[in-house]
Amino acid sequence: MTLTNVTIYEPGLFGVNRIDCRTVTITEGVQIGRYTNAIRINHIGKGKRKEERPLILGSQDRHACIIVDTKDAVPTRKHRTTCVVSLAGGSYDREDWAGLKEDLRNNQSTVLFDYAEKVGA
Repeated sequence: MTLTNVTIYEPGLFGVNRIDCRTVTITEGVQIGRYTNAIRINHIGKGKRKEERPLILGSQDRHACIIVDTKDAVPTRKHRTTCVVSLAGGSYDREDWAGLKEDLRNNQSTVLFDYAEKVGA
């Protein structure tokens, strides 16, 4: 599936990362190492000419991703209260992630892709 002019939200080391993209390609059922049914998301950021680091969902280091149309995107929250250590050794904030989903719902944003396996949101 290929999407254009979208925004990707993913849990990052310090809160939620927002990536504005020109083009996103989602490939399901990819075998990455021992993960036989992973989802690979290739993206070209706005103002970029080449693909950036792909996101691999369903593996140990990526658990969640939300893709919305750029016109429906909301800014990420900067405050953090409780931090949860992820499997990759980094951390994400459950309240930031839940707050992001609430902000998207309040903004009536059209969610094009939502993958939240272990974040619990």
